[in-house]
Amino acid sequence: MDWFYRNAGVDVPQAVRSPQVPAALSALLHAVGGMPVAEEQPDLKALVEVLVDEACRHVLRTTPSGPAVPGVVLLPDKEGRLCAQATPVVDVNATAAEALAALPAIGPALARALIKERRTRGRFAGPADLVDRVDGVGPTIVERLGTTLSYGPGAPPPVTPAEPGSAFAAVVAMSRHADGPADPVLGALDLLCSVCSAQPHPASVGSRPHPATTGRNAPAVHKADGLELLENGYHAALLDLVRNATRSVDVCMFHIALGGPDHPTRALLVALGEAVQRGVAARVLVDRDRRTDPYRSTVVNRPAVELLESLGVMVRFDREDRLLHSKFAVFDGRWTVVGSHNWSAGSFAEFDDVSVLVDGMNVAVAQVSRFDALWASAQA
Repeated sequence: MDWFYRNAGVDVPQAVRSPQVPAALSALLHAVGGMPVAEEQPDLKALVEVLVDEACRHVLRTTPSGPAVPGVVLLPDKEGRLCAQATPVVDVNATAAEALAALPAIGPALARALIKERRTRGRFAGPADLVDRVDGVGPTIVERLGTTLSYGPGAPPPVTPAEPGSAFAAVVAMSRHADGPADPVLGALDLLCSVCSAQPHPASVGSRPHPATTGRNAPAVHKADGLELLENGYHAALLDLVRNATRSVDVCMFHIALGGPDHPTRALLVALGEAVQRGVAARVLVDRDRRTDPYRSTVVNRPAVELLESLGVMVRFDREDRLLHSKFAVFDGRWTVVGSHNWSAGSFAEFDDVSVLVDGMNVAVAQVSRFDALWASAQA
């Protein structure tokens, strides 16, 4: 841990150094890509420095910073009535557990849960996000806290330092405030975790080696028992797999276009609904684009999403800030269909799309793991 204290830009006495630093560093390394599997024994210290420096530069480019404004909290008076009282604003995305625990209706247990959630899944966007993500924090607690919680407003810093290690010192300076941890290194790692876990590196999402540090490493190869090329027979094969599924179906699809009563996609969606009725756990994840994007994914996918919801199928849109261009489905943890086919009439019959059917639990497990990560960060 000496590297962090040498590059913090401030002197941190031994007595102030927090034992929580290794856990925060572990969470950060997972978010920014984890540690690759090397053919030769890696220089772990150098890899950690590369990953942390990359995280710092990302945070300095994208994270707002700025002063807090006065807030209001609802506290009971002597007769038990809730009254508004002025109080300093607490930044829920940066404040230490001790300061959070001191807030009305929070306490140590909820403070620990809040810290864990923001390290694992990123910064809280607002009160509704806080309620949705932290068990035990409900609308009543948020109402009592009033405007005493902030979510990190301000303007991003204009310059990212160029010297090695200097980016971490800049993050330390950004993260320091009165309610933060006494150890400024822990405060900086908490900030890095909360930002990077909300926007994890693609290598981390896909459980792949980190490209900045892999050297001669090759991606993992998952062995399969059999392969079948699906071109014109894609739709028929998918329909057969859905109708014969007994345990689970996970579908990750860029576009699911739904036309009239005779549209070929409708048969697949109805079959998914029938699978749910016989006890199959079915999940469908589709792309959600921004208004400025050219893909029209939200418009294209909306009718299919509404039909799936009416049939009792679990369905979610992906985050709009990420392009979900995958097209794969996994059946019963064994069969995986992956390739270039969207679920559309053009892909089924007109376009030169091709996919493969893979029979192999290793491949299926890897794809389900990837699906789970996408599903967890998606919008229900």
